Amino acid sequence: MSEQITITLSNEIYQQIAQLARHNRQNISDVVHDVVVRTFTPPNAPVHPARNQMLQEVEAYKRLHPALVKTHLGQFVAIFQGQLVDSDTDKQTLFFRIKEKFPNQIVLQQQVMPDADPILRFRSPHLLRE
Repeated sequence: MSEQITITLSNEIYQQIAQLARHNRQNISDVVHDVVVRTFTPPNAPVHPARNQMLQEVEAYKRLHPALVKTHLGQFVAIFQGQLVDSDTDKQTLFFRIKEKFPNQIVLQQQVMPDADPILRFRSPHLLRE
């Protein structure tokens, strides 16, 4: 669940946020959201150093999704720095190609499905006692 809010910032703070957003190729609301989340994340919670970069690629995938459904439905796509850089019908083939083209880089690889955020259902086994 999310809540939408309106806040007032000094021009100086707004300019710093806008500069960070441009640098990270994010929109301003995502930058503010990330800062707030980091502020309230428990200090001992492990966070991968590339987490924000991967989240940016996930957001880029969501932004590109309507066009990808038309051109790449069912295929695996690779998103790097907010752009579609490769695709293939075979997940493993794409993986090895991306590993070669973009060594040690954060590249989102995702199968294009009709819904950008599919609902995942996990069934839990029930244990019966005798």
